[in-house]
Amino acid sequence: MNLNKSTIDERDKEFTLPKALNKNQVWATDFCEDQLINGKRFRIMACLDIFTKEIINHKVDFSITGEEVIIALPRSYVKTW
Repeated sequence: MNLNKSTIDERDKEFTLPKALNKNQVWATDFCEDQLINGKRFRIMACLDIFTKEIINHKVDFSITGEEVIIALPRSYVKTW
């Protein structure tokens, strides 16, 4: 598929981010990576409530698999209710 800049710009205009008007309406998941002083890397997954800017759930490990993300997201939902 060959897309020119005008096609990409038009496609971007169609997408709007959902606005959070109350708690627990819009969440975001963020992944970060850092390194210990001994060179060992670790990862952090944080689930954030966009309205309250609160971290609902987080996971810190040397490796975070897709399966672990799938397990962590429902736990975030349970913690908020």
